[in-house]
Amino acid sequence: MLFRIAEERLGTWPALAVSAVLFGAVHLAGTSDTGPGAML
Repeated sequence: MLFRIAEERLGTWPALAVSAVLFGAVHLAGTSDTGPGAML
């Protein structure tokens, strides 16, 4: 959903970059019951 909206406004490659950065940030910072978020 985020990619589709961003693609309409920014174009394909910028939308891909924005969604990838947000995806990585959420998974890097996130924690779960099984352990911490992603490691660098």
